[in-house]
Amino acid sequence: MTTRHTHTRDRAAGLARYVLDDQPPGGLYARLVRARGPHSEVVLDSTAALAVPGVVLVLTPDDDPGIRFSTNPHGSRDDTSVFTREARFPGDVVGVVIAESRAAARAGSAAVTVHERPLPAVLDPASSLDPSCPAAHRDHPGNELARFAMGCDEADLDRALAGSAHVFEHTSRIDAGPHHFLEPVAAVARWDGQGRCLVRSATQCPGPSSALLARLLDVDPADVHYEPVAIGGSFGGKEEFLLDAVAALASRAAGGRPVTVETDRREMTTAFRVRHAATVRVVTGVDTDGRILARHIDAVFEGGPYAGHSPSVTANGLALALTLYPAPATRATGVCVSLNRVPSGAVRGYGAPQVLFAVESQLDVIGRRLGIDPVTLRERNALRTGDPDPLHGWPVRSFALPSCLRAVQAPQADSGPAAPERPSGGRLRRGSGIAALVNLSGLTGVVGTDRAEAGCRIERGRVLVLTACPDVGQGIHTVLASVAAERLGVPPELVDVEVDAGQADAGLFASRGSYLTAGAVAQAAAELLRRARELSPDGLLGPDGRLRADLEGLAAGGAFAAPDNALVAGAQAAEVEVDCATGVIRVLRVDSAHDTGRVLQRAQAGEQVRGGVLQAVGMALTEGVRFTPDGAVEQTALLAHGVPRPPWRIPVEVHLIEEPHPVGPLGAKGLGESPVMGIVPAIANAVRDATGAELDHAPFTPERVLAALRASPDPTVRAWAGDTFPPTD
Repeated sequence: MTTRHTHTRDRAAGLARYVLDDQPPGGLYARLVRARGPHSEVVLDSTAALAVPGVVLVLTPDDDPGIRFSTNPHGSRDDTSVFTREARFPGDVVGVVIAESRAAARAGSAAVTVHERPLPAVLDPASSLDPSCPAAHRDHPGNELARFAMGCDEADLDRALAGSAHVFEHTSRIDAGPHHFLEPVAAVARWDGQGRCLVRSATQCPGPSSALLARLLDVDPADVHYEPVAIGGSFGGKEEFLLDAVAALASRAAGGRPVTVETDRREMTTAFRVRHAATVRVVTGVDTDGRILARHIDAVFEGGPYAGHSPSVTANGLALALTLYPAPATRATGVCVSLNRVPSGAVRGYGAPQVLFAVESQLDVIGRRLGIDPVTLRERNALRTGDPDPLHGWPVRSFALPSCLRAVQAPQADSGPAAPERPSGGRLRRGSGIAALVNLSGLTGVVGTDRAEAGCRIERGRVLVLTACPDVGQGIHTVLASVAAERLGVPPELVDVEVDAGQADAGLFASRGSYLTAGAVAQAAAELLRRARELSPDGLLGPDGRLRADLEGLAAGGAFAAPDNALVAGAQAAEVEVDCATGVIRVLRVDSAHDTGRVLQRAQAGEQVRGGVLQAVGMALTEGVRFTPDGAVEQTALLAHGVPRPPWRIPVEVHLIEEPHPVGPLGAKGLGESPVMGIVPAIANAVRDATGAELDHAPFTPERVLAALRASPDPTVRAWAGDTFPPTD
């Protein structure tokens, strides 16, 4: 079953149809029952709930299908139940109330008595790996969600460090962060009279989710049909399998009637997913010219009781940091610990911002100690086009980091540290900082060969592009339509995009849309054009500019199997103003350069970068999740999480380095996640430039900044930040 692409203009006009906009006739409403936690055995008493007028039934752990699964639809440790008997974090789902109205479902959920027998909880990351520590998930003792070691062995690393002229050690931390896309998670399911389950869900991955749901329902995968709809933002959050099974089981229990399961903003804020907190230690040995001879990156990521995306987030962050600066001896090690608090999930950047914060902050320190320009130091050490990939060994076919660095260096030279108008010595200090980044455009080498399929057909005088990738608001369907139009030689106005979960494509994630999915669309369009020319050499358009009538129904498929992961280089620079008396940082300007290969939609790409930069500024300055002593999220309101708001007007200059990737039909690479990756270290480096203060714990709240300013080597900075105010001569 397919759903026609919702155009950007429909979203802007409020006409787009999201999951909750089309409640089927005769539908029921469901409300989740959650445990208080943080860790307990639960027994539900639904007597009072069933007495609430309008309540139809209550599902409890007794109704769980008994099949463990991973909320990561691409696969991970199978450790999650639809309705759990053992609640493992505050807000864990233990049941659901189904009713004739939203109000009745809410009242029924509140009336369910959840008896909890407390179990030992794991809430301290530092002690979670102690052998005497209890298990956050009793079926998986040890509290290790994942452990990795990459690169050279320890002996080679130790020898290289011992032979280095200078050795630097740096530790940084990023707190857990909120996950706030606009549309809360929801799902609608119904069963037809032929044993098929029809699901409306805002998922990024309808194909893998369909297969997973079929396994939980114990039905043939062909009997599960996803009806993708407009998606109101995601940033990775809807790359989770969460409510689809709840809706499907509730509908089946209600005789197949449609059931809508929805969450509210409070639930999304406190019991959904957070960005992984991480503490990263980097030890680097260099020669007298600043060339890296040895490096050890060691990270501790903090997850919840369920593995989900945590293993791959940890691995991705380590792998990208190891890739950016190859050296004779490099090693990356890391562990993701299991805690009894809200699970950590897939968030834009997928582990890279946490690790690159440590790597790029330390590189700035190395350059300052050795008197080497930050751009020169990065160019001297970074991966280059033609080098072997440090992890996979294949030749890196394009990696334009030098061009990215020079693009952001020039504007900073005009408004950076040497600018004569910058205040010095006073309360307000200005500085500029730079950071490099690397990302993937797909998962070849991680999951074998990453591959995507797509289709094109002519229907009702228009070209239809068929893809399994939904549009989450970033405009991938506009890209796919433009690719098909270009290959077919028709106006883009004649091309529509439909989401078809039957197409073999793992979905929208890992910045793979412009490389993998668009590549498959290009191949399908080329095949459609070839078949059309077999019928007539004149192409698809008739003399009137319309598609030829004799081509109606013509169809073709295409696939692209990526031989590499199309590494993306980038560099970001920030200029900041620091109030040394209050610790407030004001970002004055950001330059963001990205090696995107061929740019498929320039205006759209620019806005993608600007949005990502603003999101990362929030990560750097204000966004953080605080936990209560029992592991619950302390901030229950959206505003309290410090999410960037419209008044944050930061000038962002976008530099798209258009050097086509020589692999693939389009020469394009990914862009979606790169803009969030280097901003945190760029701002930290700019504050160091302005004040000498070292920021190693994000977000950089005024309290943390003031503490760092009081340790600055500049006595005037210490005076402004300390007890002597204003400073005296």
